Amino acid sequence: MAHDIDIVTLRLFIAVCEEGNIARAADREAIVASAVSRRIAAVEQDIGTPLLVRGRRGIKPTAAGETMLRQAREVLRAMDRLNVELGDFATGVHGHVRVVATPGVLAGNLVEDIGTFLETSPCVRVSTDERFSSEVVRAVREGAADIGMLGTRLT
Repeated sequence: MAHDIDIVTLRLFIAVCEEGNIARAADREAIVASAVSRRIAAVEQDIGTPLLVRGRRGIKPTAAGETMLRQAREVLRAMDRLNVELGDFATGVHGHVRVVATPGVLAGNLVEDIGTFLETSPCVRVSTDERFSSEVVRAVREGAADIGMLGTRLT
């Protein structure tokens, strides 16, 4: 790929896919339609494959476009998380612990335990996310979580 894809282009691509129309996406993002079209065409040229199918009933992503759409949404979510976490430092938070746990663990005493921890560590932010066992392991392995908790059932 000759050029990196920037955040603005990702946002515009998402808008086009959601709106199904370049003009509506351009209105939504307050930019001229020709600029939206040029940005998407430049990405298509860089990667050597079309991202969108343009038809009478609007625009739909190709298989490559679906991949870009999914990844673009992930990148923007990550950027949002980055902005939130960096913004926390301005309010006195000095750390963030991401806990991913199975439903059984979350239904147990975990919330109370986190509350107790936060009473003694008010400068730490803790977020929780509920996932199935295999997703908990993956989240920790990929760095999306700092702590993974799997429930076990004793009989």
